[in-house]
Amino acid sequence: MSSDKMIEARELRAGQTIVWNGAPHLVLDHSFNKTAMRGGIVKCKLKNLYTKSIFVEELSNWRLEKAQLNKQEVVFTYREGEFLKFCDTQTYEEYSLPLSEYSWASPYLVEGMTLQLVWFEDHLINFVLPEKVKLSIVSLSPVNDEVQKASFNTGHECLVPMFLKQGDEVYISTQDGKYSSK
Repeated sequence: MSSDKMIEARELRAGQTIVWNGAPHLVLDHSFNKTAMRGGIVKCKLKNLYTKSIFVEELSNWRLEKAQLNKQEVVFTYREGEFLKFCDTQTYEEYSLPLSEYSWASPYLVEGMTLQLVWFEDHLINFVLPEKVKLSIVSLSPVNDEVQKASFNTGHECLVPMFLKQGDEVYISTQDGKYSSK
């Protein structure tokens, strides 16, 4: 393994990806405590990108392999039963992802939107939504004098300002699901 693909445990930071026990892991949190007896203790909160499990591991004196993730631009084409269908923008190859694994993203997926699939080796491990998506309001119900509950064309629901009307298109944050702007 070349040294540019390796990283010392004490150099890890949140957001980096490493290979641990043969699987790609995202570093969620990192702490380094220097002690007189043991040198430095490195603890990392890791997320297995295959299983989505989260755990804390002590990696004090390890040299770890950086995970090389590849991103591929695709277009969301449609839902078919229990699957989400995507098409590569360059090769027109089609991909099917199980809705059960990606139900968190379903309220933000609009046919024709561009997003990125994330691969590790030959395994599709995730997809990345844009920070905001444009959704169309299909119904509104008042909550109080300032906000109303909006239902969107994708099934998503959130609170929006009173000046919005049915049929309006608005931007929704995919990070927290809240109204962003008109």
